[in-house]
Parts: sequence; structure tokens; C-alpha cells
Amino acid sequence: MRPVALLTGALVALSLTATAQTAGTLEAELKSGRDFVAANNFENAAWRLETVRQRWPDNAEARLLLGQCYVELGKYADARTELAKAAALNPALQERANQYLALASTREQSASQAQAKAQTEKDAIRARAAAALQARATADAAAKNAVGGPAATAPIAAAQLVYGAYVCTYTLVDPASKRMTFVPKGAIQLNANGTYRYLDGGPLGRYTYNAVTRQLTWISGFFAERGQPKTTFSPGDKEAQLDIELPTATGTQRWLCGCNKAQPVTPKPATTTQP
Repeated sequence: MRPVALLTGALVALSLTATAQTAGTLEAELKSGRDFVAANNFENAAWRLETVRQRWPDNAEARLLLGQCYVELGKYADARTELAKAAALNPALQERANQYLALASTREQSASQAQAKAQTEKDAIRARAAAALQARATADAAAKNAVGGPAATAPIAAAQLVYGAYVCTYTLVDPASKRMTFVPKGAIQLNANGTYRYLDGGPLGRYTYNAVTRQLTWISGFFAERGQPKTTFSPGDKEAQLDIELPTATGTQRWLCGCNKAQPVTPKPATTTQP
């Protein structure tokens, strides 16, 4: 019996040693998680704390810290689960859990509002581009059906140029499906002093405008360096439009740019604007 007793004692000792090593490893993982949280490195902290949760599910502190990490990482549903579990395991953590839950709700609401705003702006761009395309198609059809062809149509009326920020999109049309894809191209800031800037931080360029023909001529800057694309102004009822036909190596790109915030200002004659 003595050999059996010795063997049993050895196994018990090994088991206790393994348990102590496991506990020590989990404590080290938990400490590492705390350190990462303190350093605002929430991704690495979450990785450490998930290891602790898997092998030590009843550790309230680990669940609380993991919930905090999930809030910071935008995983709000997972955060709520962990924070609720932490408070259930240790009611003393309820107040801290409530703080993180409130933060999760605030951030989730802000994210939803930002997403809705972005979608609204995207829909507005699509609507403006579609309306401009339809107006152009209607005008082209009217010109073709007029007696004597396009040359017989009445001249367009002179129009004041509208100054301000023109938000542009490039319209891709699939000939087979007739499906349109609108590609955002940034904004043009058109100034009353005959200058313009394409994109924030872009170089300042100059232009002239002929109110009779409604044509802009790019003298310098971004568009002058890209072949001086034909640019037609349309005042519109609610929104001014620039129709830019930009030459590229693969063909002409049609940019539609809309401005619905600026007020019209009497333009200077085109002949008086110098580069």
C-alpha cells in the first residue's frame, strides 16, 4: 500500500501545482489586461481579458474591464452583456457598469445619427445628379425635335453666376443596364473676385464667366491644367448647377456640381477678369 500512497500523494501535489500555475497565469493575463486598459490600448486589452473570461468566467473585474473595452471598440451589444454579468457577479461594480452602459448608449446614438446624416447627404447628391441628368436629357430632346434642329432653338437667357461651394459628382452610366453610379468628386469654391479653389487646401485658380453664354472659362488652377473643360452654368430654381465636361485619357467625364447655399452676386464682365 505504501507505493500506492506515494503515487496518490504525488498526483495530488502535481494537481495542486498545476492549479497554482493556472491561477498564476490567469492573474498575469488579468494584470496585463489592466495595464492595456490604463494605456487606452483596448484592442490588446480585450484579447487578454477574453482569455481570462474563457478560463475564469466568474471573475467580475475581468468582465467589467472587458465590457469597458467593448464600449471603446464600438461593440455595444457585447459590452452590455459583459457589464451586466460583472454587476451580477459583484453588485459593488454596478455603479461603474452603469457609467459604461450610459457611455455605450450615448456613443451608439451618436453613431446612428452620423450614419443617418451621411445617408441623407448621399441621397441629396444622387437626387441632384439625377435631376440634372433629366433636365439635360429633356433639353436635348427638345432641341432635336424643334423645327430646323438645334440651330433653330431660341438663345438662352443671360444668368447671374452664383458664388459659393459647388459639391460635385461624376456620373457613371452602364449602357447595358442604364444603371447610374454617382462618384463623389469633392467641391469647388467659386469666389466673386474671379478666383476658385478645387478641394480644401488645393491651389487657387482663376476663371472668367460670360453671363450671356453661361460659360465659365478656366484660366489657371486645377481645371485649366486639365484641358480647360467646357463648363456650363445653370441657375436653377433652388440650386445652381455647373455642368463640367472633363477630358480624360479614357474619355470625357461628366461632372455635375450643385450649390444651394450661396446667394447670386452680379458678376463682372468676362473681359475684365485677368489671369
